This record gives sequence, structure tokens and C-alpha cells, in this order.
Amino acid sequence: METIWNRIGETEGRTVGDLLRVLWDGMGGESGFRFTSTVEPDGAVRISCAYCPFAELARRFGYAEVGFAAYCAGDYGIVRGFNPVMGFERTKTLMEGHAECDHRYSLPSR
Repeated sequence: METIWNRIGETEGRTVGDLLRVLWDGMGGESGFRFTSTVEPDGAVRISCAYCPFAELARRFGYAEVGFAAYCAGDYGIVRGFNPVMGFERTKTLMEGHAECDHRYSLPSR
């Protein structure tokens, strides 16, 4: 997965904004995700995802653990492949039964 996302980063750019454009606005928006984004004073971006079609299906059919492994766990590899110095944090996921997924993307200050 990291190799694929490294190639995407090469063609699309490697900033937080570039990743959000490709991952959330592009693929996420087309797939029916519902989310809001907030830019923090340090330039980091928080995504609050209130609806994920993958979590909806996995939880409905009792496969949330499989869904987490198949979809959510891969987020770390996506970010690492896209830009190895980009930070990624998440403490909650819809797949695990929380009310939202809370993603935070950041780049170190120069």
C-alpha cells in the first residue's frame, strides 16, 4: 500500500492539503463519506468523519473487526507512503462504534 501511495504523492504533491484533496475530497467524497475539516493554528488538519459507508456495512453485518483491519488500519500506511514525514493520529473510529472518526494530519514545522 505504501508504494502505491508514494506514487500518488509523487504525482499529486506531498502536502497535507494534497493528501486531503486526493483522499477525502476525491475518493472519500465520491464514496459517500460525510465529514468536516478544520485547520489548526499550526497548519495541521483535523477531519471529523460522521458517516463512513464501509463502517455502515461492516457493522450492519457484524464484521466491524474485519472492516477495521481492511479499511481503518490501512490509513497509517497511506499517510506514510504519501509523505513519510507527515504525522497521522486517530483516537476514534466509526468502525469501533464511536460517534465519529477523528483524523489529524500534520507536517513538521521548518
